Amino acid sequence: MTMNKRTRKTRWLVGTTLLAAALVVGYFFLGNLTGSKAALPEDNLVPVERSDLTLTVVATGSIVPATEVEIKSKAAGIVKRILVEEGDLVEEGRILVELDRELLEAQVRESRANLEAVSARLEEAQAEHHSALRMREKLQMDLGNLEDKVAFHRRQLERFQRLFEEQLIPHAQLDERERELEDARFQLAGLQSELLMQDARIEAAEKAVTRVQAELSQAQAALDRADENLRYATIRSPVTAMVLKRHVEVGDAVSSILQLGSQATLILTLGDMREVYFEGRVDETDIGNVFVGQPARVRVDAYRDQSFPGQIERIAPLGEEKDNVIGFEARVSLEDPEHKLRANLTANAEIIIEERKNVLVIPESTIIYGENRAAFVELYDPTAPEQKRRVSIELGAGDGTRTEVQSGLAEGDKVVKQNARGLI
Repeated sequence: MTMNKRTRKTRWLVGTTLLAAALVVGYFFLGNLTGSKAALPEDNLVPVERSDLTLTVVATGSIVPATEVEIKSKAAGIVKRILVEEGDLVEEGRILVELDRELLEAQVRESRANLEAVSARLEEAQAEHHSALRMREKLQMDLGNLEDKVAFHRRQLERFQRLFEEQLIPHAQLDERERELEDARFQLAGLQSELLMQDARIEAAEKAVTRVQAELSQAQAALDRADENLRYATIRSPVTAMVLKRHVEVGDAVSSILQLGSQATLILTLGDMREVYFEGRVDETDIGNVFVGQPARVRVDAYRDQSFPGQIERIAPLGEEKDNVIGFEARVSLEDPEHKLRANLTANAEIIIEERKNVLVIPESTIIYGENRAAFVELYDPTAPEQKRRVSIELGAGDGTRTEVQSGLAEGDKVVKQNARGLI
């Protein structure tokens, strides 16, 4: 009984399989007899459309600010605090960096003390000069009195000589007058010598005053510099800009731009992002189609769905080789009213060479190229054996993804996308 059940089940499975096979064979047989085929997938069909076509040259580069500002310190010192980071937008007047004020304040105190000491020395030198002048005035008066005294004794001696010659006085009185004249002359000579020494004292005092006055000027300048250093210890932004690069860290020593004979330390680099540009390279094969004034569209990876309009502002006259390729630097002024763009963003500029309006276009993926770059497409035709037939076409310009069709197709035709294109 069990064996009969297994036999009947096996025979049923075999019969079902044979029936299914017969149906499949019959389906394909009948299909071949009637000439029917599976329809082409709609996803592989592309309509021929009319559209505007923009021809472009692509330049690769980056976003740059209109101006870059190098921040250097007017004070020499040690960086204590850095209050900004790269990428920060800063307003004009904002504090960027602070130097250590302790050392600078000590320099101010030292400079002020030195100025006070030099001022005291100047007062002493001036007092010595005034004293020497007053002494000279006194000596000059004494000199006049002695000169008068000498003149008096000279007249007395002359009178006594006449009296002695007339034998009216003894020789002793004549000798007395001679001694008096000689003493006056001796006093006069001594006073004249003292006056010369006083002149030398005055000259030395004048030189001392001049020297100390110069030292005072230097001390005042040192104090002014120390005061300035203290004021400049707080470094502020001179413009509204973005922090592009930070060149120092806390604890670094910086030199002053006001210090002669030293190279000032670069602290920060700022970029005025209120006006930005694209700077990039145009391949030498395309440079003949690029001119100043041409419009352009700039795209950055940060805003993939947005383009920034611009215009060619400058083209380098001399090409430069990079990676064995000659390129020309081009500068594009950009419109960025929302200030989205940042410095050094990688960007591509589509430089618009020509715009063609209302032309027939098809995707590049539908074109088959034959010998001598002859172009064909597979046109959808439901009456054709494979629902498509090859058609020769004449192409115009292309933008890399779409190409203008000048003849061979009409608006509304459908062409077949090619999985792989190549020569035929």
